[in-house]
Amino acid sequence: MKQFQSKRLSHLGSAIFSEMAQWKEEVRSRGVDVIDLGIGSPDRPPSERVIKAMEEAVRKPEVYGYPTSEGSPAFRQAVARWYQHRFQVALDPEKEIVALMGSQDGLSHLAMAVADPGDVAMVPDPGYPIYSASLVLAGVEPYFLPLREENGFLPKLDDIPEEIARRAKFILLNYPSNPLSAVATRPFFEELIAFGKKYDLLVVHDLAYSEMAFDGFRPMSILEIEGAKEIAVEFHSLSKSFNMAGCRIAFMVGQPDAVRALRILKSNIDYGVFLAVQEAGIAALEEDMEHS
Repeated sequence: MKQFQSKRLSHLGSAIFSEMAQWKEEVRSRGVDVIDLGIGSPDRPPSERVIKAMEEAVRKPEVYGYPTSEGSPAFRQAVARWYQHRFQVALDPEKEIVALMGSQDGLSHLAMAVADPGDVAMVPDPGYPIYSASLVLAGVEPYFLPLREENGFLPKLDDIPEEIARRAKFILLNYPSNPLSAVATRPFFEELIAFGKKYDLLVVHDLAYSEMAFDGFRPMSILEIEGAKEIAVEFHSLSKSFNMAGCRIAFMVGQPDAVRALRILKSNIDYGVFLAVQEAGIAALEEDMEHS
């Protein structure tokens, strides 16, 4: 009998978050009180203002049509205002921002949008599972960048073989890091951008945890580096920052050609984030700007 499962699924590794959920339920069924350190879903709701914005939006008849896959103009404009406020980075809402159904959406599809089967992409090891899984789905060859304690959990760019650097389409990193909680310095980001320009690479930075810092530390955007928008894109999620994980809303910003490529791919896959959720996202970003 034919097996109705593609070979590529065998290269994805375990569905670790689903497996952990099953293990937790098995333990709970035996009466054990479980402290959940799994997928990291927020244990608090969004602010009252965000909830009210969504509540009001779902009562508007016009939000029930198909939204656009790139995000509403109002949401993209709010993202641009927030990036200017938070990072002092100017973004063009028309060309440099795309809305996502959570950053997982963009991270899982980016390789398909900017690379071809047989290309190489550099990803961190250890790293969030979708980084390497997305390459399997796109037929892209991974080159794993070891993150070691003695290097502050930063990759040693000088150790990357010249052949790999020249073949690679993009390099993906994530600071503050999941799962290592390491952070990158401005000098490292400057080195990374210089490396990307030297080898004509797209630099991809996952900034999902920019608002989860302590003791006065404020993680920076890679787009703060001069010239970064020429070769870099950055992902940001409202899931952790604003307790909106179940809403599935995020965005990618930066290099216009890469943003356009992801927009084109998504326009063939989905029709965008529910407009009521985008309204809630606008409320979250505006509230943050008013109180920071």
